[in-house]
Amino acid sequence: MFVECEKAAIYAIGYEGVTFERFIETLRQEEIEVIVDIRANPISRKPGFSKSALKKRLEEEGFEYAHYPQLGIPSKVRKEYSDIRELLNYYDRAILPNFTDVAEEVAHLCEQKAAALLCFEANASFCHRSRLARYICKNFDLSPKYIG
Repeated sequence: MFVECEKAAIYAIGYEGVTFERFIETLRQEEIEVIVDIRANPISRKPGFSKSALKKRLEEEGFEYAHYPQLGIPSKVRKEYSDIRELLNYYDRAILPNFTDVAEEVAHLCEQKAAALLCFEANASFCHRSRLARYICKNFDLSPKYIG
């Protein structure tokens, strides 16, 4: 009997507007194993979401944590753009092409485990994680799934 397999997914999640407990609940519901933090500067005013605290709490909850700052947008660059579309286009044009090897590493991680790209914005359309997910899906056999 032939059974069609689903493509592996690349998940993407933002933590804007949610508590850490709700964030963990969402990860469990989606059966995520690894959080792939793609913030250039993994600091947050939101308790529990800065790199050290996040990594510690995720590991206590049974999740893995990986940080790929190269795939983020530096604060200096963010300040140069007032229009989010222009910023995301800059990301596509000037950041991603320089780190295709890192994006490939993330793609392979997503093929092996249920991994979610993490950044702040609740709406992925206003975040570079949507552009990274699109790039990975275009170049690897993965499908995007936005959660949270």
